[in-house]
Amino acid sequence: MIQKKMNNFDVYSILSDLGLKLTKDNDGFRTKAEWRGGDGNTSVKIWPNGQWKDWVTQESGNFKSLIGLILNIRNKDEIENWLKTKNLEIPDYIREKTEPKLKMQKFLSNDILNSFISNYDYGLGRGISLDTLKLFQTGLVMDGRMKYRYCVPIFDNLTGHLIGITGRAISNSNHIKWKHLGIKKNWIFNSNLSEDSINEKKEVFLVESPFCVLKMWDAGVKNVLCLFGLELSLFILNYLLKCDLEKIYIATNNEESGRGNDAAEKIYRKLFKYFDKKNLQIYLPQKTKDFCEMSCLSIQKYYNERNERKL
Repeated sequence: MIQKKMNNFDVYSILSDLGLKLTKDNDGFRTKAEWRGGDGNTSVKIWPNGQWKDWVTQESGNFKSLIGLILNIRNKDEIENWLKTKNLEIPDYIREKTEPKLKMQKFLSNDILNSFISNYDYGLGRGISLDTLKLFQTGLVMDGRMKYRYCVPIFDNLTGHLIGITGRAISNSNHIKWKHLGIKKNWIFNSNLSEDSINEKKEVFLVESPFCVLKMWDAGVKNVLCLFGLELSLFILNYLLKCDLEKIYIATNNEESGRGNDAAEKIYRKLFKYFDKKNLQIYLPQKTKDFCEMSCLSIQKYYNERNERKL
């Protein structure tokens, strides 16, 4: 039986008692969305205050709503009664979602880049050329916070300062596929390199991962920006609004699960509040999961046919 008191609220212990297998993250925990039959061990993020988000479905909520999902209880009163039977009281600060604190942009020391090893095997294995991997200053990290990850540095588009590192796990011992240093929602990856092309063509492609950016760059498509996932950040939205764009192509991954398609629809609706319909197009990579699975010739064909496919 769960015995947690108000002055000793322990999200990790409570959820573990309910059978969830939690993996510790930078500022919380990750777990599998077993209530919907999910098989991704890191698809759900849970913060120490009980707030949670499902990165696949984009659902989120407070601790009580998570308890309801786990126990398959939809009625709020029933959830409250269940908590009482377990002598579990939720502190007031848990009950309501608090306003997020404003996070200021921080610069990272360029000394971090000295930990990058000139081993490009992972990037080459994704079909990206050595020249492009070097241009974007990528590298392998074997110790520290990004241990056993192939990393890509993120630079501020105005000052050129290092503001982040994103790393893809190359070892099965890393349960979390992607790890980030810095404030991801403030990143506009590769705009310092792609801005001239975006302004010249008056078009931009929005893709999920930095490796998709690098592969498209290899194919000569340089007017591309990275979403770092399935959502359009406020920073990227503001950047797009400042550009004189005639077309925005939403090019999230084309997966069997349909996650990329669902995300593309959501991004489209968000952009539609600010851009005319004629300026927007959902244009997923064809017959493949993402651009890294396409050859440069296939990406060039995809690019050349961009105005032939209709919504």
